[in-house]
Amino acid sequence: MGREEEVAASGDYVVKDVAGESILVVRTRDGTLAAHYNVCRHRGPTGR
Repeated sequence: MGREEEVAASGDYVVKDVAGESILVVRTRDGTLAAHYNVCRHRGPTGR
């Protein structure tokens, strides 16, 4: 996916392509890493 140093400070982020999906990786305020699908929540999967 990448190196932790790419998102060293809170608020830093990278966008990566993984298996054809756009993934957003962000350093949170408390210093942890979080990953999310990079889609608009209004246009993302509805679960229906």
